[in-house]
Amino acid sequence: MYVRNLRRPTAPPPPPAPRPFPWSRLILIALIVALVAYLVVPRFFTIRADGLVEGDLIPVAPLFRARIQQKLVGCGQQVRAGQPLAIVTNFLLEGDYTQNYERTLETLKTEEIAQSQGLQEAMTAEAAAEERYQSALYEARKLQVLENAYSQTYQRGAIGRVAYDEALANWKAAQSQAESLRQLVDEARQRVNRVQADNAQRVAGTAAEADVVSGLRGQVHSQPLGSPVSGRVVDCAAEPLAIVDPGTAIYKIFAPRRSYILGFFNPADAQRLYVGESASIAIPGVDQTIKGNIAMIYPTIQKLPEELTKYFWQHEQWSQYRPIKIVFTGMDGQLEQQLAYGAQVSISIPRHGFVGIARR
Repeated sequence: MYVRNLRRPTAPPPPPAPRPFPWSRLILIALIVALVAYLVVPRFFTIRADGLVEGDLIPVAPLFRARIQQKLVGCGQQVRAGQPLAIVTNFLLEGDYTQNYERTLETLKTEEIAQSQGLQEAMTAEAAAEERYQSALYEARKLQVLENAYSQTYQRGAIGRVAYDEALANWKAAQSQAESLRQLVDEARQRVNRVQADNAQRVAGTAAEADVVSGLRGQVHSQPLGSPVSGRVVDCAAEPLAIVDPGTAIYKIFAPRRSYILGFFNPADAQRLYVGESASIAIPGVDQTIKGNIAMIYPTIQKLPEELTKYFWQHEQWSQYRPIKIVFTGMDGQLEQQLAYGAQVSISIPRHGFVGIARR
């Protein structure tokens, strides 16, 4: 027992080591705070939404009931103002013009026949008058010779006054008749000339009318339908040989100068916005961020368009959105070439301090 007490006493245990600083825990908390700040702070100070490039599409439609003969452009093609897009025919007017043209040709044939017959009759009458005139002229000359003989005989006293006067009267009468027949010949010749001129004028007029009707038929048979503006074809309802009613659009043209953005915002966020507020627009494929201004906040709410729907809860039965129209504040030629109708865009509207709350 005593021996055990003589043992050397043991050294006291070392003090406990200091606990390390909880860096990992702090880093985790910082990451959580940063994630919350990333989700909450931008949500409060920046309103974001998705949207689509829209525009006032320009319809291209015939003014009459037409048949499409030929398509000259396809969907997605860039066109310029005045460029022919399709060849159409007004088949109703074309049928009327065809009937009128055929009637005019029949009239022309009839007039040509009448011209030939009338001219032949006039020429026959002229020849008969000429023949009568020559016969009367011959008779008058014979009576003139007889009158000269009677005159000489009368002067020698071989015949009496009565016989001479009768011969003289017969010659004068024959001469007068020949003169009358000569006038009839002149009138017959004038009639021939008049018939020729009148018939030629009528035939020429009818032929000109036929040419006009034929030209009109050609115009309505093949009439180009041009683009009213420069832009891109986004809707093509034109099909060859299809018949369309007046005013029915067979093409629709997207003109970038008339484009805008239609954004779909959370109704709660839309209450924090106002007309005239600036917005930044990001379009895939366009390098620059485009500036715009809110032009209209629609009072109605609707479901998200199918082009923007990504999740099942974004349908109408789960959530609804308020459409807002945003117009571009600047449009250059390069942006016009890059804009595409229906393209999806991302919209961000910064909230500077509590301006949005103050305007609620």
